[in-house]
Amino acid sequence: MTFQLNPPSNGLIGHRGLAHFAPENTLIGFQMAKSKGLEWIEFDVQLSNDNELMIIHDHNLNRTTNGNGLIYEQHSEILSKLDAGSWFNEKFTGTTIPNLDKDLAKILSLDLNLNIEIKCPKETDQNYKNTLADKIITLIKHKWSPSSPLPLVSSFEWPILLKIRDALPEQPIGFLCEILTADVLRIAAQVGNATINCHYPNLSEQQIYQAQALDIPLLVFTVNQQDAANKLIDSGVFGVFTDILTDTYSSVRKVV
Repeated sequence: MTFQLNPPSNGLIGHRGLAHFAPENTLIGFQMAKSKGLEWIEFDVQLSNDNELMIIHDHNLNRTTNGNGLIYEQHSEILSKLDAGSWFNEKFTGTTIPNLDKDLAKILSLDLNLNIEIKCPKETDQNYKNTLADKIITLIKHKWSPSSPLPLVSSFEWPILLKIRDALPEQPIGFLCEILTADVLRIAAQVGNATINCHYPNLSEQQIYQAQALDIPLLVFTVNQQDAANKLIDSGVFGVFTDILTDTYSSVRKVV
C-alpha cells in the first residue's frame, strides 16, 4: 500500500508545533508554525486519568507547566487549567495544554498536515495502551473532518500502531525508532502506507537508499542545523522535524 500523504514542499515539519518560537505542543505554537510557512507539524498525545487525549510531550508536568506530577494521574479539567506558557516566556502566560478532542476543530482550521505521536509512560499498563489506541481510532473515525487529510499517527509503541491500522485500514502510520534496522524496514514495507521516523545522527546514506528502494518515506528527528537539514532533504527524505528552521533549503521538490 503506497503512502498516501504528500511531503512538505520545503522538507520541514514543525517539531511540537515550532518549539523554538513558542511553547511546545500548544495551539499558539501550531499557529506560529503556520505563520512561518510550514505545512506540517508534529505533536505528542497521552491520556489523562479520565482518558482525555492531552497534547503534551513529557509524562511529568514539571518542565512545561506550573503543575506537578504525572499526566495520567491528573483529571483533564485540572490539566486544562494549568499554565503551559510562562515557563517559555512570560508573554505566553495563560497558554494551556490542548485537549485533542475539544480543540480538534481549531487545529484542523489551520490547514496543516499533522503527525500525532502517541506517548505511553513506562509505568502504564496494557489497559492504558488499549484505551489510548481506541481513543485515537474513535477520533479519526468519527470526528475527523472529511475535508482534512488524515493525520500520520506515529509511536515507539508499534503494537498500538498495528491496532489502529487494523481498525482503520487506510490510516497512515509511522514507526518510530532510534536506529533504522533491517527489522524496521521489513515491518514498514510489509504493513504499507507507513513511514519510518528515525533519529538523524544514527542514519546513514546507505539506510536512506534502502528505505527508498522499498518506497518507505523517512521522517528524521530532530534537525536544527541548516547544513544537516539540507543534506537530508536533498537525499530525498520525506521530511525533517525541526524546532527552529523555517526557510526552504532544498530545490528537490520545486515544481519546474
